[in-house]
Amino acid sequence: MRYKVKIEPIGVEIVCDENQTILDACLRNGIWVPHACTHGTCATCKSKVVEGEVDFGL
Repeated sequence: MRYKVKIEPIGVEIVCDENQTILDACLRNGIWVPHACTHGTCATCKSKVVEGEVDFGL
């Protein structure tokens, strides 16, 4: 399954695969997002969900 994700405040929409992180999808689409570890443990890329639901994959 694929999901459309809108990145604010730049207003760009990207497609994110079911098993892909939003950070990875952004980087693969040329959108720079602050990050350090790329695994979600350092929280540098922490973001706010404005609409929709989050699946943490637990």
